[in-house]
Amino acid sequence: DFETLTTAYQWLRAGQHHFTSIIIDSLMEAQKRCIDSVVGVAALDQQDWGTLLRKLEALVRSYRDLTLIESNLVSVVLMLVGTRVGVKSGKQEPLLQGQLADTVPYYLDVVGYYFKQPQTDGTHVRSLLVDEIPGFVAKDGTGRLPGPIIATPNIAQLVELLKVNGL
Repeated sequence: DFETLTTAYQWLRAGQHHFTSIIIDSLMEAQKRCIDSVVGVAALDQQDWGTLLRKLEALVRSYRDLTLIESNLVSVVLMLVGTRVGVKSGKQEPLLQGQLADTVPYYLDVVGYYFKQPQTDGTHVRSLLVDEIPGFVAKDGTGRLPGPIIATPNIAQLVELLKVNGL
């Protein structure tokens, strides 16, 4: 449930652990759990959308900020989420409901789009887009990643490249 995500955050913030990276899989599921905590199985009213947005944005920003606490070993927080073509933007964007799809990319240093890139021999290479190009929401605000496209990305390698202050 959503309370477990907030409890886990409190525990991680206390710093009494040896984790250097945190992965939330997936942010879409976290949003669904938040909806469950706000209205259960009822439909969201207009005021509920605001509550949902504030709670999820606070969660994303709180986990992101774990990397800023000097006494904490966390140097990378990875949040996974599916994508869809946005009705308004026409871009591949986070598969989140409401304004969260628009705001989440601004809170994060790196936003990548993972895809199968066709090769000339008819095969595909799994790749990660980390620079914005038309039709996709992606960015590398750290300047630490080779881009614009990383072929066959390795999570351990990406974590090493993104670690804050050499931690």
